[in-house]
Amino acid sequence: MAIISGVAIENAPGFSFDGVHSSTYGVYLAKSPFLLLPELTNYFESIPGREGVVDYGATFQQRPIPLSCMVLATGEKDLRNKARQIAAWLDPAKGIRRLILDTEPDKFYQARVTNRIDVEQVAAQGRFEISFTAPDPYAYALDDEVFSYTGAGTYTFERDGTVVSYPKIEIRGTNTKGQGVIRVTLNGKGIGYTGSLSSSALLVIDSDSLTAYTETNGQRVSAINDIDSVDFPVTKPGENEVEIALTGVATITEVKIYCRTRWI
Repeated sequence: MAIISGVAIENAPGFSFDGVHSSTYGVYLAKSPFLLLPELTNYFESIPGREGVVDYGATFQQRPIPLSCMVLATGEKDLRNKARQIAAWLDPAKGIRRLILDTEPDKFYQARVTNRIDVEQVAAQGRFEISFTAPDPYAYALDDEVFSYTGAGTYTFERDGTVVSYPKIEIRGTNTKGQGVIRVTLNGKGIGYTGSLSSSALLVIDSDSLTAYTETNGQRVSAINDIDSVDFPVTKPGENEVEIALTGVATITEVKIYCRTRWI
């Protein structure tokens, strides 16, 4: 029975990258250090004649995700063959891909490999270190929290996670330009849509991309000029309040809020 860090191989954790689990190539985690907080960019300013500095806050930099791995093989030839397959799987030329650690199977990062990887052969096994980097330092819910409403009114919902997130709001309904307004207010920030909307179209307000568009049969058309505010709403951990209001000829059949719940 093969053992990794005192754990039988069939119980050893691994990770998924780009939709493929590491066990596909016989790769398992020997160690996965957990970074409590990524590096910070601090904004301080010195003022002549004043002791200390003025604090203008901080922002998070990218999140490094170092993984120590073992790859199981039957011999050197098998190890080299697997190494080629692993290299193709992790190829950073593919760009950012979804990374899920078995130790947190309900969350994912958007990351890619950012280091040279040397394989050390130990008997029939291999050892190597991977440094993934997530340009966006947050972990996201694998199964996002989605809240749906079918009529005007004021509602509340509870969201998971530890930090604010930038939701996607999808609206189905109808409107005639200049004759009605569909307004969604989330935690005090409201956006009203004044353009035309057919029953076959989907209106999307995307706080992460800071944009709005309609989509019909896969064709997107910008709606940024048909919204009355670019102060896009956010969701927060805990209780959130959403208000859906209609004026004039506007109607709705469904409003969906995709929270994009996340953790630092």
